[in-house]
Amino acid sequence: MADERFARETTEWRDLYAKNDVASIVLQERLRRAEGFLERLNLTSRTVVADVGCGAGLMSVAVAKRGAWVHAIDTVVSMLDLTREQAERDGVGNRVDLTEASVESLPLRGGSVDILVALGLISWVTSPSAAAEEIARVVRPGGYVIVTSGNPFRLQSLLDPLQNPLLRPIKDAVKHLAGRVGVTLPVSKGVPRHWHSPRQLDLLLSSAGLEKVESSTCGFGPFTFCRKKLPERVGVPLHKRLQDVADSGMPGLKSCGATYMVLARRGSAPQGWTDHHSALSTGPSR
Repeated sequence: MADERFARETTEWRDLYAKNDVASIVLQERLRRAEGFLERLNLTSRTVVADVGCGAGLMSVAVAKRGAWVHAIDTVVSMLDLTREQAERDGVGNRVDLTEASVESLPLRGGSVDILVALGLISWVTSPSAAAEEIARVVRPGGYVIVTSGNPFRLQSLLDPLQNPLLRPIKDAVKHLAGRVGVTLPVSKGVPRHWHSPRQLDLLLSSAGLEKVESSTCGFGPFTFCRKKLPERVGVPLHKRLQDVADSGMPGLKSCGATYMVLARRGSAPQGWTDHHSALSTGPSR
């Protein structure tokens, strides 16, 4: 179960955001870009933000420090404990409500949230479509969501034959044939995840009434080849260089980051970002 895994790894997830290895830097880049979206959404002291799958609380606390009200929601109690500790340590505990709940059944009124953030969450849920519908339900008309998913067509997967999604039909056929002759091949361990390509995540959100405003991919690495990992001394500068090139708009590469990030709006997507970007309306009174 995903909850059991995250409960075991609670402190590891908190510490990841303070490390300097490639995997940690990629997560830090995801957080930085999500905060960049929020900075452009004109948070006020009356803005209500839901951070669903809040984890160790870095996003929740960052939002609260900008003056907004935050619903920090997670299914793992130990993650909520870390969020509480971080919020109190940073003096914003009174602006962060903590709730143990699933994204597929949020204890929030319909249309009660101005902005909902779900970083990496959609990859772990039982039903991504149910999660998307619930996200759309609680966000007010004209409100925004920031959603990320692992990208199956990330560059590091495309370059590793053991991970390349384009080779999956061949690998499945080999497993099937092996099974018919009584040979059991090793199975990858871990929690199954629903990784979405950019097109798949866009469709998932639009089917729930959430129209894309802006999107990007980020994160290049850690790179492996047949389970052998590229050294960090090479991987870190390689990630930074590839990210710079991707951000310049290079075709192909700009769609191959490890994480696909979407800023979407409940209702029709605005024609132009600057023309339709005004202060958010108030959320529920507190």
